[in-house]
Amino acid sequence: PLSIVYSESKGLAKNVSADSTICIRVVDNDFCKALIHKLGHPITSTSANLAGDKAPSIYVEITDQIKSSVDYVVQHDVLTKPKASTIIRLYEDNHFDIIRQ
Repeated sequence: PLSIVYSESKGLAKNVSADSTICIRVVDNDFCKALIHKLGHPITSTSANLAGDKAPSIYVEITDQIKSSVDYVVQHDVLTKPKASTIIRLYEDNHFDIIRQ
């Protein structure tokens, strides 16, 4: 999986980004692809964890605090634990830094 951080998030609602960056995950999951297609637009989300906490890989690892503070949670696990995505930060001059591999 690949996630790309862009330095400027133009044309998005002001509350989508705290620092004018946006991270876009390139999905390769049939459920996610079908949901995006059905909605007709990308999905905006944050990580399913509080800052500094371990990111959950499967539904049961999402804390009750997170589940109770959002509008909706999809309980959809794959058979194996997913691999964390590679995260790159792409800059306007087209160079990039690898944040996580």
